[in-house]
Parts: sequence; structure tokens; C-alpha cells
Amino acid sequence: AAPALHFMGYSAWVQACLTQSHSQQEAIMDAACGGMFAGSRAAAIDEVVTRAITDLPAQTPPVSMFTILKCGAATDAQCRGTWSGSDRARQCLGWSMPWPAAFPPGSGWTQTCCNSR
Repeated sequence: AAPALHFMGYSAWVQACLTQSHSQQEAIMDAACGGMFAGSRAAAIDEVVTRAITDLPAQTPPVSMFTILKCGAATDAQCRGTWSGSDRARQCLGWSMPWPAAFPPGSGWTQTCCNSR
């Protein structure tokens, strides 16, 4: 069985899709989480959609930042954004919104995250 996933908290990182590949973005996400909460990593889209994470708050953080997740088991179409300036944009979620119960695109996901924290 897969290890249990527990919500530890949020961390901030700087996304710059014009210069960061998808794998670099995910490595930076994991480093930010591990730096804030020892032994942790960033959550993935599929883990949120399937509610695999225990103690996950009911909604995204109430701060003016977008929430960007790792791709995990999501397909490229479900994870990658559509911003025309870069093929490395990501799907993301706005602040203070309920976690979607469906994979992107749609269902509350924003497809154009390129520069955020």
C-alpha cells in the first residue's frame, strides 16, 4: 500500500515558466516544501482531486497567490497550462477556493499560471 499522505501546510516558491522547465518547477516546489516542513514534498494534482491527503483544508490558502501542484498521475493535458507565451505554464488554483473534485482543465482550474509564488 502507498504511504499515507498528510497535509503539513503551505509553502511559497517562485515560478517563472519562461525559464523553468516542468521538472525544474516541480523540483523547486519540493525544495520549498521540504525547507518549510522537514521530510515533506509538494502535493500532486491527482492526490488533491482524489482526496488522498488527510487533513487537507477545505480550500486553498486565503492569500493573493495561486496554488500550483505537481503533475503526479495527471496527464500533460491535465497538468500543463495553455498560456501562449510558454509551453511550460501550469494549471493552478486561485485563493480561497474549494479544492476541485475533478481533473483540469475546467472545474475551477486556471490554465495560465506562468509567474507566481
